[in-house]
Amino acid sequence: MGPRRGGGVARGEDATAVIRVEQVRLADDPDGNHVDMPLLTSMYLGDRWEYLFRTPDADPARTLALRAYGPEGREPGPCRLALPAGKVWIFPRAAA
Repeated sequence: MGPRRGGGVARGEDATAVIRVEQVRLADDPDGNHVDMPLLTSMYLGDRWEYLFRTPDADPARTLALRAYGPEGREPGPCRLALPAGKVWIFPRAAA
């Protein structure tokens, strides 16, 4: 199953993607639906670690930010994040 598209979104158009944090994994996706991003920091939440990823972009409107959970702290650096296509929702990007 591919990503779910909201009405009025065509391939190649600017859009907003939404995925629940617990669906994001530090791994390769077997279907190739992954993104390489730098890990900025790891935060211990008491029962698990939360990782913060953000693309380096001078324009905050174009910055991609993702969070993921894991069992251990990690050092900042490059990571590959699996985004299961059936768990991603795509919506038209709001006009600025």
